[in-house]
Amino acid sequence: MIFKRTRRFPDPARIAVILAGLAMGCSAVFAQSYQPPFRPENLKGPSAAKPNEVMVLGTPHLSGLPDAFTPAMLDPLLDRLAAWKPTAIATEDLSGLQCDSLRRYPSRYADTVKTYCFDPAQAAKATGLDVPQANAEAERLLADWPKSPSSAQRRRLAAVFLAAGEPGSALVQSAAGASRTAGRRWSR
Repeated sequence: MIFKRTRRFPDPARIAVILAGLAMGCSAVFAQSYQPPFRPENLKGPSAAKPNEVMVLGTPHLSGLPDAFTPAMLDPLLDRLAAWKPTAIATEDLSGLQCDSLRRYPSRYADTVKTYCFDPAQAAKATGLDVPQANAEAERLLADWPKSPSSAQRRRLAAVFLAAGEPGSALVQSAAGASRTAGRRWSR
């Protein structure tokens, strides 16, 4: 009997399965050796500084409270916050730029603007800046902000923030300037 040698090629599906298995095996090896540059587990242990204290306070929107609500009802909460002496307070607000955009569609967003947006019209008149211009000016001022700004610089930045529709940022400038004045207390 004479045997004829024929070359048999493997089935393409079998090759695909073999290659997929090799790829998964190699990727598992590489995945286990990958180490991200930031490794928080290496930072555990006693901290050199006092740990941060964070409070998250959730409330209903004050605009949705009943007519019987008076601001004086917030005094116990405000007194507790003042006693805690936070170093920063963040609030959820619409930005001046967001409100400026909403104002362009009064038929759709008039109630939202009335309820949640600061009206920068007086500040715009005083500074000659609309909301986008005021935002650009605030960024320009802050890019070169001195370490110890003068009262006039703080007042200018506060006015620009008001024109930008950012009353919270304006208040920070006013309060920072007033913190140098002993005994002055800001009203709630």
